[in-house]
Amino acid sequence: LINPCLVRCFDLDAYHEHVMTGKATRQQDRIMRYMMKIGRPVTRLEMVENYFNVGNYPNKRALDGGPPIPLRSMCGRIDDLIGTDKQNPDYVMVTHEGPDPISKNKAQFLVPIKDAWGQRRMF
Repeated sequence: LINPCLVRCFDLDAYHEHVMTGKATRQQDRIMRYMMKIGRPVTRLEMVENYFNVGNYPNKRALDGGPPIPLRSMCGRIDDLIGTDKQNPDYVMVTHEGPDPISKNKAQFLVPIKDAWGQRRMF
């Protein structure tokens, strides 16, 4: 049996390494560019399935030429972009919840806050 506390610690260590190497920030940049380009509310699963994880293994790539972003990473990057205060999101906000076009499960539809992202990019 695996101790759940150890799994959480390893996950946290992996997350911190992901942030410290800059990989998380690069993924956030790619996600924001896609959301601004698409111009409509989009779900996490839509982004992964339609843009960031296409093709067949071993040649699976994102449409922007970068490495794929799996759903588990997409969820973390989006949560970071929304921020801790859901009422005053940082860079991405939830417009509504409804059935996901792909899975038909309940999902959040997301849009970028363009002014906030532009200001962040200036500094």
